[in-house]
Amino acid sequence: MSLKIKTKLRYGIGLLFAMIVLLGGLSVKNISDMSADTRNILADNYNSLLYSRRMLDALERIDSDPSAQADFEKNLGLQKKNITEVDENVATSHLVAQYEQLAKERNEENIRRVRLALNQVMSLNMASIYRKSQVAESTSQKALFWIWGIGLSCMVVAFAFLIRFPRSINTPIRMLMDGIMEIANHNYEKRLDLAKYDEFEGVAKSFNRMAERLTEYRKSTLADIIQGKKYIEAIVNSITEPIIGLDRDRKILFANNEALTILNLKRENVIGKSASELSLRNDLLRRLVRELIQPSEKKEPLKIYADNKESYFQVQYIPIRVLENGEAEVYVGDVILLKNITEFKELDSAKTTFISTISHELKTPLMSISGYAELMMNGMVPDEKVPEFSGRIYHEASRLSALVADIIQLSRLDEKNSDLPFEPVDLYELAEDIVLHLDSAASKKNI
Repeated sequence: MSLKIKTKLRYGIGLLFAMIVLLGGLSVKNISDMSADTRNILADNYNSLLYSRRMLDALERIDSDPSAQADFEKNLGLQKKNITEVDENVATSHLVAQYEQLAKERNEENIRRVRLALNQVMSLNMASIYRKSQVAESTSQKALFWIWGIGLSCMVVAFAFLIRFPRSINTPIRMLMDGIMEIANHNYEKRLDLAKYDEFEGVAKSFNRMAERLTEYRKSTLADIIQGKKYIEAIVNSITEPIIGLDRDRKILFANNEALTILNLKRENVIGKSASELSLRNDLLRRLVRELIQPSEKKEPLKIYADNKESYFQVQYIPIRVLENGEAEVYVGDVILLKNITEFKELDSAKTTFISTISHELKTPLMSISGYAELMMNGMVPDEKVPEFSGRIYHEASRLSALVADIIQLSRLDEKNSDLPFEPVDLYELAEDIVLHLDSAASKKNI
């Protein structure tokens, strides 16, 4: 059974705490022992050496300095109170005896004996200092050994804790992150197995349950999405006007068959490609993209030759915006709609031709009437021909009235009134009538 992260932390940090406390206690104890040993050396043996040194100085001055004897006795009294070693009492007693002998009889021999007794006390304390120094050194070595041992143990435990503990946490987190990335990349078949990590087992179960639901949702909606896509493509292709959809980066999202026809491009070479790059090899697409980026004030129709005929299109750019987060509309792309106005162009041309023709047809009888009337008004028509000219004026007026009636009938036909009757026309009579009415004008022009 694996340990929980909380338990690992408790054991690891607890062990480190215990070892640090042990290391600290051992260090304090050994330092205290070393301090005690050093303090004994300074407090006991050093003072004995100091007193002995002062007594030697006083002994050297005992013959010449009256105060030397008092200094000697003073330091001798201090030495008696500072006996700390086993043999120091005997040496001090011997020194006292030799000094008493010197006090009774001051000569070189007694001075030499006192000096030897002092040297014996000093040698005893120096030996004691050396011995205590060895003990202190041994204590310090033992202290260093234990401190180093426990310190290295702490370092090993800390290093192992530093290596293994983050790995025990990082491994399941990394596995969880990898699983999340797989789900983000639409790999809903990804599953996690974190049973040996107690804290993450519940997270793994929730993750796997989420992945299973996403898989079910994807399977249930994928067919609907594909069907919806086909439906949308069918709608776009059913539009009789050329239509092109671009995203915000000017990539072509869709184009119906009419658009592909006038662009002279294949669908597999267009969908998902950059319109800017394709426009480098297509003049029509280049113009459409240029006007999308830099709109022109003149909205002139495009004249396009396709399917062995000339067609006219009016371009309309429709920006597409979607509502994001229910707050603001965000621009996502454009739709280019080419409205076929060829029929309107043809009607406009036919209208212009019709007006020109009607104007000419109306002008002809009016000129004839005006000309006949002018001749009659100026008296240039013989009396016997007045009825003929009057008849011609009447005939031209009737013809003018018939033309007006024809215009009215044509306007009714333009209004889709198909209930007007059709009558046969005698082309010979029509041509003869036209020649008759143009005879006067032709004569004036010598035609």
